[in-house]
Amino acid sequence: MATKPTDLIYGVDDKPPWTISFVLGLQHVFTMSSTLVLPVIIARGIGGGFDVVQSMVCFSIIAAGLGTVLQALRKGPVGSGYICPNLCGPSYLSVSVQAAWLGGLPLMHGMTIIAGTFEMFFSRVIHKLKFLFPTEITGLVVLMVAVALIPLGASKFVGVDYAGDAINAKGLLIAIITLFSMISFNI
Repeated sequence: MATKPTDLIYGVDDKPPWTISFVLGLQHVFTMSSTLVLPVIIARGIGGGFDVVQSMVCFSIIAAGLGTVLQALRKGPVGSGYICPNLCGPSYLSVSVQAAWLGGLPLMHGMTIIAGTFEMFFSRVIHKLKFLFPTEITGLVVLMVAVALIPLGASKFVGVDYAGDAINAKGLLIAIITLFSMISFNI
């Protein structure tokens, strides 16, 4: 039986009431589905049609589900026992788009597989290197990812794909409504 950290409400072996479990499940679904815009951005960024976008989103959902199940297991070196949602993170977005532009989806998929394999092995020793990653360094990395995504996010927010394009009013209205919806749900 694992020892529950003091800063957690429910530990790995605790069973919360079904109402709490249901709400937390919805939270996981919303968290995971909100990141599905990233495969869409990659597919559209390389000029992929609806079939490419649909395929990437479907495979991203399958990968997120399998990753979440593997993370929830506690079998030897696999998983932590915590239901931590796996999702399409923005960390590799810019390099994924570049790889897809240079070598198509096969190069991007290969890059993702190699990076994921490296991360799996790295996860076995990262706890021993924790002293190298203080909060300030981790925060700086998160800030750098956010800053790298600002140009892409800003252009998509106003509906502009190329310099000189007119702002898409309908797209901007949808973006504003979506942004305020996300803010209100988080508050």
